[in-house]
Amino acid sequence: DIFTLSKNVLNRNTNNTGATPSGGLKISTGFNANNLLDENISSSGYSETGGTIGAKFTGTGYLDFNLGSTQNIKKLVLSQLDSAEYPAASSGLKKFKFQYKNTKGEFVDINQYLQNTSGKITYSLPQSINTNTLRIEVLDGNPEEFRLLSFQAFESKGGAYKINDQLKLITTPGE
Repeated sequence: DIFTLSKNVLNRNTNNTGATPSGGLKISTGFNANNLLDENISSSGYSETGGTIGAKFTGTGYLDFNLGSTQNIKKLVLSQLDSAEYPAASSGLKKFKFQYKNTKGEFVDINQYLQNTSGKITYSLPQSINTNTLRIEVLDGNPEEFRLLSFQAFESKGGAYKINDQLKLITTPGE
């Protein structure tokens, strides 16, 4: 029905998901990339020495999120540490792309951010996509290291998303 809420398909507690850094992106000692799948969007409780909230990274490269199976994705939400000690505007991830793996196994850009200063980035896709892997391509952190809290991917559920997708098809022929 139109009021059905979409759910986060990257919650590692309910789905077989995983996060893996590669291509020069390194996770700092004491952290686990899978912490990003715990839906923790609060900066309180974060520790610079590691733990179960968020993860600290260095370098550039890729952060791949295996969805466990093919999912129909409509919205992405990236939360990074945004505190008095580590404000997102000066200590956060500044240049990055959201990508997904298509049926040919190629990564395709969804959207890019080249001047990000926000602690929470929410992107609703114009049309939903089917994929089993999402990726954040890190082009440049503001500093050498940056801190992420969570990455969420919401499935396309309910009549509202379906109506929106169909209207996009009608109003943008040829796409």
